[in-house]
Amino acid sequence: MMTRNFNTFQGSRSFGFNSEFAEQFDGPIVYVGGNIASYATTNNIYHPLTNLTGGIDTRPRVNDFVVIWSSAAMPTMGNYQAPSGYESGNGSATSTSGVDTAIRFSRKIFTYEEEFAEIIGGTLGGGYGGIVGAQVFRRVKELGYGFPNTQTNSLDVATQIFQTTNAGSITVAMGGSITPVTSGAVILVGASAGHTRGYRENSGMDGSLNNVMTLGTNTTNDCSMSFGWRYWFQGDGPYTNGSFTFGTSAADQSWAAMRAVLRPQYPS
Repeated sequence: MMTRNFNTFQGSRSFGFNSEFAEQFDGPIVYVGGNIASYATTNNIYHPLTNLTGGIDTRPRVNDFVVIWSSAAMPTMGNYQAPSGYESGNGSATSTSGVDTAIRFSRKIFTYEEEFAEIIGGTLGGGYGGIVGAQVFRRVKELGYGFPNTQTNSLDVATQIFQTTNAGSITVAMGGSITPVTSGAVILVGASAGHTRGYRENSGMDGSLNNVMTLGTNTTNDCSMSFGWRYWFQGDGPYTNGSFTFGTSAADQSWAAMRAVLRPQYPS
């Protein structure tokens, strides 16, 4: 029998497994993997879910919890949509300035192993950059199947939304803090910036997030996006993440950001 150690948790906890899929069962939330890619198209985006990195697998399996972060930049934000079949209630932040931006947090529980997340309408115009990223977790709380199949119970507390108009800066400083309820929860943090400054990645974080992914576009109206996650245990207290910094300031910039919390299937 193979044993995996999850030393990231408070103390050293070991969980035994006797098959390659045993991680789906009793134990803490596990990071399966993530990816990120940029797009600039009016066509539908088919973001792949088969090239995950940084976790225990390269693709989601049935009952895994899939999070899609999507962002775009354009002069007028318009109807930037969630991936087909994903739930995104209370899951988007929009900011307006010379170059608008939006970030959307969409999620679902995998009920079959599709290879793509489809976003209808692409980035809504040529010359407007868009970015899509995936985070996949195992053992997130669920209430059953059907559509929408994540239900509210998968989220531990209310999602927080931050946005600013005519920022003059693309240093995303999210105020306040978030405090989960359930020990073993996973905090998700994502941020997006709209600008005309070319390719910009997130160059500033405080190191409190795991598996941070960041990317920028280089088109007419540019977009930068970054996201990461961390565990929260009883006694940790309120969590405040550091700033996301997407390069130098300019008057036409805007930013939008979100915090969300995934509830564990098996509280720690």
